[in-house]
Amino acid sequence: MACQVREPLPCAQCNARCCRYMAIKVDTPRTADDYDDVRWYLLHRDVRVLVDTDGIWYVAFDTPCERIGKDGRCLQYDVRPQICRDYPKGNPCEATGTLFVHDFNTVDEFDGWLQRQRAATEA
Repeated sequence: MACQVREPLPCAQCNARCCRYMAIKVDTPRTADDYDDVRWYLLHRDVRVLVDTDGIWYVAFDTPCERIGKDGRCLQYDVRPQICRDYPKGNPCEATGTLFVHDFNTVDEFDGWLQRQRAATEA
């Protein structure tokens, strides 16, 4: 009987990117106050604002999971939270695809994008 060759886990390809931050959905900004809130988020250290391919906005906190090992694997895989078990069902994995169309790291990046958006709608 031939040995079955297993494909490497995607986590090994990207060093478990999805386990190195957590993201919380936020309302899509629509007003000047909403955009100012996004700017405020970005003024904080280790915080990013993401927009996924469906247009859903998130505030991401760059902080690794306490249960991730040096090799990028979960140290308690068998008892990991349900959100981890469900990921990435129905979504592209960060090792193999792009989840976010925007990944704002600074206020300047966001302001530049916002100016381009406003110019495009005025044209």
